[in-house]
Amino acid sequence: MTANAPTIERLDPATISDADARAIARLGFLAWPDNDETPEPRLRRILDRQARGHWKPGDETWFVVRDAPGGEIVAKAQTFRRRILPRQGNPMTVLALAGVTTRPDSRGKGIGSALVARALQQVAPPDVPFALFQTTPPRQRFYERLGCVLVTNRFVNSRADDPEASPWWNELVFRYPDAGDWPAGAIDLNGPGY
Repeated sequence: MTANAPTIERLDPATISDADARAIARLGFLAWPDNDETPEPRLRRILDRQARGHWKPGDETWFVVRDAPGGEIVAKAQTFRRRILPRQGNPMTVLALAGVTTRPDSRGKGIGSALVARALQQVAPPDVPFALFQTTPPRQRFYERLGCVLVTNRFVNSRADDPEASPWWNELVFRYPDAGDWPAGAIDLNGPGY
């Protein structure tokens, strides 16, 4: 790492501190203020999930960057494993990448790129051969520069009320890396979008 590279920490949501949960809730509000949700409901969701045992230790990883050692969290990305079911081919486990967030005043400094690159290092063939995630058109070049490629498969979710509907809400689905034996045809995401 260079001297200007951000320090990236790993947090486990199963054991996250109340202070870090509060900082992450605040970060979500600052990054997406147009969804009309204040930090308090976000914080309650994190703490409620933690209290109910929603996360088992090691099931999910939150990568974060702070503005200074022990300081405010300015960026976050979360990852977990998801078993997907290609309709043509064998089931596979992918790395789900979600919640990539950078505080507006920290954007354009390479923090988001470093954070996502670190998260994608968890891709480890043959057990976890790909990362899979959704994004919006304005973020397409960001992910392509990191070696991600657009996925054109149709996705379904056999666990949903409408199993043939797409589980994604954003327009674009990407995978990482851009090489490898990616399945053809429809893919059952085997759960909701993330």
